[in-house]
Amino acid sequence: MLYVVRKVKNPGLMVLVLVAVVIRLTSYSSENIERKNLYWPGNFESHLYGGCFSNQKKVVVTNQENHTPDGEKSWELRKGFQLIEFVVAPHQTYQLSFWLKTTQIPKIQVKVVHPRETQTGEKRQSAETTYKIPTRVKNDWNYYSLDIETQAPYPNHLSEVLLTVWSPESGQTFIDDIVIKPLVDVTEQIKGSPASLIVNPDFESGSSGWTHSGASFGAVAKDAWIRTIGGRGKVAILEIVKTGKPSPHLSQVIPSKDIAGKQIQFSFDAAYLSNDQAISHWSGVIAEVKNGNHQGAQALQPTPKPHWYPLGLASPLGVFQTIKANYNVPKDSEYLFLSLQLLPKTGPNQVAIDNVQIRILD
Repeated sequence: MLYVVRKVKNPGLMVLVLVAVVIRLTSYSSENIERKNLYWPGNFESHLYGGCFSNQKKVVVTNQENHTPDGEKSWELRKGFQLIEFVVAPHQTYQLSFWLKTTQIPKIQVKVVHPRETQTGEKRQSAETTYKIPTRVKNDWNYYSLDIETQAPYPNHLSEVLLTVWSPESGQTFIDDIVIKPLVDVTEQIKGSPASLIVNPDFESGSSGWTHSGASFGAVAKDAWIRTIGGRGKVAILEIVKTGKPSPHLSQVIPSKDIAGKQIQFSFDAAYLSNDQAISHWSGVIAEVKNGNHQGAQALQPTPKPHWYPLGLASPLGVFQTIKANYNVPKDSEYLFLSLQLLPKTGPNQVAIDNVQIRILD
């Protein structure tokens, strides 16, 4: 379903049009309009980077036009084909919206990538579901909104969504304030029972129970990587400040005889405190659980895989998100080695870690 709103000079008329759009959305949830933008900030003020951004082709950010209040930038369409690629959860419904200003008629489409049906034994291939967005108004900022559905993920565990544009000329069309919001609440309830196996899971006792190593703080005070954040208390910080060195990681060895042969959930809360647009959007924190009491032990396979928190899927800066995955503990397990490591290309971005937990699922 497509919604188009023209930004007009009469404030009263603008309000009436927007109300009509809101009413048409009530078939989903009364909370739809309040849901967060997965592509934060979406206004190009920090270039292209932000939550759920994956890739781009020939996208030009300019300060020639702008729609964002107190902003300066937008996406300037150049002659030919260009696109922005997002990655979101599969099997869900989203609302994708943006503001468009144009003196021509560009061809705008949203493509959702999913696996193509194949015969048994055939190589997995991709297919696309295409949503066309007709541009019917010109020469002013206009609002476009489209509901899209993701199917089975491709090529990995997430679905690719492509906002594609073909422009007949350069410098006459601009897009700003892109928003991708889920239309259905898919928040998972916490399952299982907590297992009191981790020492100092919330870092309120400083570094007690934890080993912090790598290229982040070097020969400095013992608790230099413990900081206090308002509203959460003490947290652990992972940060690369020396390039060319091993990436920093937190680790702890826990006894596992009482959970041997069971399925567990390993989780942690994480928040990015800084965002350098020059780094890879697939850099970030990766978690590992190994069957043994040392880093070289056999790694257990997580579900879903990988168990990570990359910048490209992160919440806005300073907002914590719980990152979890399930693991099957071997029946003969005596110890588990838990590790949270910053990937090498994460650069100077600071990541705060808090509330590390193990829960028994069966």
